[in-house]
Amino acid sequence: MKPIRINLSQKKDAREKTILGVIFLFIALAVGMTLSNIYDYYSNWKIVAEYQQRLAAIQQKSKQMEMNLSRTSPGEQEAIRKATQLQPVLEKHFVSLPAVLTELENLKPEKLKFDEISFFEYDKKYAISISGSSDNTEAVFQFLSQLNSSPKFTHTLSQEKLTGRKKIEFKLTAEWLHEANI
Repeated sequence: MKPIRINLSQKKDAREKTILGVIFLFIALAVGMTLSNIYDYYSNWKIVAEYQQRLAAIQQKSKQMEMNLSRTSPGEQEAIRKATQLQPVLEKHFVSLPAVLTELENLKPEKLKFDEISFFEYDKKYAISISGSSDNTEAVFQFLSQLNSSPKFTHTLSQEKLTGRKKIEFKLTAEWLHEANI
Protein backbone atom coordinates (compact mmCIF):
# COMPACT_ATOMS: atom_id res chain seq x y z
CA MET A 1 0.00 0.00 0.00
CA LYS A 2 1.02 3.42 -0.81
CA PRO A 3 1.34 5.99 1.91
CA ILE A 4 -1.15 8.84 1.88
CA ARG A 5 0.44 12.16 1.51
CA ILE A 6 -1.23 15.10 3.15
CA ASN A 7 -0.06 18.58 2.37
CA LEU A 8 -0.19 20.21 5.80
CA SER A 9 0.90 23.53 4.39
CA GLN A 10 -2.41 23.95 2.58
CA LYS A 11 -4.41 23.54 5.84
CA LYS A 12 -2.05 25.94 7.53
CA ASP A 13 -2.64 28.49 4.75
CA ALA A 14 -6.43 28.05 5.09
CA ARG A 15 -6.26 28.70 8.85
CA GLU A 16 -4.12 31.79 8.34
CA LYS A 17 -6.50 33.08 5.68
CA THR A 18 -9.47 32.58 8.04
CA ILE A 19 -7.68 34.35 10.88
CA LEU A 20 -6.64 37.20 8.55
CA GLY A 21 -10.24 37.49 7.32
CA VAL A 22 -11.57 37.77 10.87
CA ILE A 23 -8.90 40.37 11.69
CA PHE A 24 -9.78 42.42 8.61
CA LEU A 25 -13.46 42.11 9.52
CA PHE A 26 -12.74 43.51 13.01
CA ILE A 27 -10.61 46.30 11.52
CA ALA A 28 -13.40 47.20 9.06
CA LEU A 29 -15.94 47.14 11.89
CA ALA A 30 -13.74 49.43 14.04
CA VAL A 31 -13.20 51.84 11.12
CA GLY A 32 -16.95 51.87 10.42
CA MET A 33 -17.78 52.61 14.06
CA THR A 34 -15.15 55.35 14.17
CA LEU A 35 -16.54 56.98 11.04
CA SER A 36 -20.06 56.74 12.48
CA ASN A 37 -18.92 58.42 15.71
CA ILE A 38 -17.17 61.18 13.76
CA TYR A 39 -20.32 61.77 11.70
CA ASP A 40 -22.49 61.90 14.85
CA TYR A 41 -20.06 64.31 16.51
CA TYR A 42 -20.21 66.78 13.64
CA SER A 43 -23.97 66.41 13.22
CA ASN A 44 -24.53 67.12 16.91
CA TRP A 45 -21.97 69.92 16.83
CA LYS A 46 -24.08 71.68 14.20
CA ILE A 47 -27.17 71.32 16.40
CA VAL A 48 -25.30 72.64 19.44
CA ALA A 49 -23.98 75.56 17.41
CA GLU A 50 -27.52 76.34 16.21
CA TYR A 51 -28.81 76.35 19.80
CA GLN A 52 -25.94 78.56 20.89
CA GLN A 53 -26.95 81.04 18.17
CA ARG A 54 -30.56 80.91 19.32
CA LEU A 55 -29.51 81.46 22.93
CA ALA A 56 -27.36 84.44 21.89
CA ALA A 57 -30.35 85.90 20.00
CA ILE A 58 -32.60 85.43 23.05
CA GLN A 59 -30.02 87.08 25.29
CA GLN A 60 -29.75 89.98 22.85
CA LYS A 61 -33.54 90.39 22.80
CA SER A 62 -33.55 90.27 26.60
CA LYS A 63 -30.98 93.07 26.76
CA GLN A 64 -33.00 95.05 24.23
CA MET A 65 -36.16 94.58 26.32
CA GLU A 66 -34.27 95.75 29.41
CA MET A 67 -33.15 98.84 27.51
CA ASN A 68 -36.73 99.46 26.39
CA LEU A 69 -37.85 99.02 29.97
CA SER A 70 -35.34 101.60 31.11
CA ARG A 71 -36.89 104.04 28.61
CA THR A 72 -40.33 103.74 30.21
CA SER A 73 -41.77 106.65 32.08
CA PRO A 74 -41.16 106.96 35.83
CA GLY A 75 -44.81 106.11 36.53
CA GLU A 76 -44.58 102.91 34.50
CA GLN A 77 -41.30 101.99 36.19
CA GLU A 78 -42.92 102.52 39.59
CA ALA A 79 -45.87 100.31 38.61
CA ILE A 80 -43.51 97.60 37.35
CA ARG A 81 -41.45 97.84 40.53
CA LYS A 82 -44.58 97.51 42.70
CA ALA A 83 -45.86 94.58 40.67
CA THR A 84 -42.47 92.90 40.93
CA GLN A 85 -42.45 93.36 44.69
CA LEU A 86 -46.06 92.19 44.98
CA GLN A 87 -45.58 88.96 43.01
CA PRO A 88 -43.62 86.96 45.67
CA VAL A 89 -46.05 88.03 48.40
CA LEU A 90 -49.01 86.94 46.30
CA GLU A 91 -47.41 83.61 45.42
CA LYS A 92 -46.66 82.92 49.08
CA HIS A 93 -49.90 84.08 50.66
CA PHE A 94 -52.38 84.31 47.85
CA VAL A 95 -52.53 82.85 44.40
CA SER A 96 -50.60 83.16 41.20
CA LEU A 97 -51.01 86.69 39.92
CA PRO A 98 -50.77 85.64 36.25
CA ALA A 99 -53.51 83.03 36.76
CA VAL A 100 -55.92 85.58 38.23
CA LEU A 101 -55.14 88.23 35.65
CA THR A 102 -55.39 85.74 32.78
CA GLU A 103 -58.80 84.57 33.99
CA LEU A 104 -60.02 88.16 34.33
CA GLU A 105 -58.71 89.01 30.87
CA ASN A 106 -60.51 85.98 29.43
CA LEU A 107 -63.78 87.05 31.09
CA LYS A 108 -63.50 90.75 30.22
CA PRO A 109 -65.41 91.97 27.16
CA GLU A 110 -63.57 94.27 24.76
CA LYS A 111 -65.62 97.35 25.65
CA LEU A 112 -64.83 97.03 29.36
CA LYS A 113 -61.91 98.73 31.08
CA PHE A 114 -60.45 97.82 34.47
CA ASP A 115 -59.39 100.83 36.51
CA GLU A 116 -58.22 99.05 39.64
CA ILE A 117 -57.69 95.47 40.77
CA SER A 118 -56.80 94.70 44.37
CA PHE A 119 -56.38 91.47 46.30
CA PHE A 120 -57.20 90.74 49.94
CA GLU A 121 -58.22 88.01 52.37
CA TYR A 122 -61.91 87.76 53.18
CA ASP A 123 -63.11 85.40 55.88
CA LYS A 124 -59.89 83.31 55.49
CA LYS A 125 -60.56 83.07 51.77
CA TYR A 126 -58.96 84.91 48.89
CA ALA A 127 -60.88 87.74 47.28
CA ILE A 128 -60.35 90.25 44.54
CA SER A 129 -61.81 93.72 44.23
CA ILE A 130 -62.29 95.06 40.72
CA SER A 131 -63.35 98.51 39.66
CA GLY A 132 -63.74 99.64 36.10
CA SER A 133 -65.88 101.35 33.55
CA SER A 134 -67.48 100.93 30.17
CA ASP A 135 -69.48 102.93 27.68
CA ASN A 136 -71.58 99.86 27.00
CA THR A 137 -74.13 98.56 29.52
CA GLU A 138 -74.15 95.11 27.95
CA ALA A 139 -70.39 94.77 28.42
CA VAL A 140 -70.71 95.32 32.18
CA PHE A 141 -73.56 92.83 32.55
CA GLN A 142 -71.79 90.33 30.30
CA PHE A 143 -68.69 90.57 32.50
CA LEU A 144 -70.73 90.13 35.68
CA SER A 145 -72.52 87.07 34.31
CA GLN A 146 -69.26 85.53 33.06
CA LEU A 147 -67.63 86.20 36.43
CA ASN A 148 -70.51 84.50 38.21
CA SER A 149 -70.38 81.50 35.87
CA SER A 150 -66.58 81.18 35.98
CA PRO A 151 -65.35 78.00 37.70
CA LYS A 152 -62.43 79.95 39.18
CA PHE A 153 -64.61 82.40 41.09
CA THR A 154 -67.13 81.03 43.58
CA HIS A 155 -69.49 83.96 43.74
CA THR A 156 -69.63 87.69 43.66
CA LEU A 157 -69.57 89.00 47.20
CA SER A 158 -70.73 92.52 46.48
CA GLN A 159 -71.63 94.70 43.54
CA GLU A 160 -71.90 98.45 43.38
CA LYS A 161 -72.81 100.24 40.20
CA LEU A 162 -72.65 103.96 39.60
CA THR A 163 -74.38 104.97 36.44
CA GLY A 164 -73.44 108.11 34.58
CA ARG A 165 -75.00 109.45 31.44
CA LYS A 166 -72.79 107.69 28.90
CA LYS A 167 -70.37 105.81 31.11
CA ILE A 168 -71.11 103.00 33.54
CA GLU A 169 -68.71 102.62 36.42
CA PHE A 170 -68.70 99.49 38.56
CA LYS A 171 -66.97 98.08 41.59
CA LEU A 172 -67.28 94.47 42.66
CA THR A 173 -65.66 91.96 44.95
CA ALA A 174 -65.39 88.27 44.09
CA GLU A 175 -63.97 85.23 45.85
CA TRP A 176 -61.13 83.44 44.04
CA LEU A 177 -61.03 79.65 44.27
CA HIS A 178 -57.46 78.75 45.20
CA GLU A 179 -57.99 75.16 44.01
CA ALA A 180 -58.79 76.42 40.51
CA ASN A 181 -55.22 77.64 40.26
CA ILE A 182 -53.94 74.05 40.13
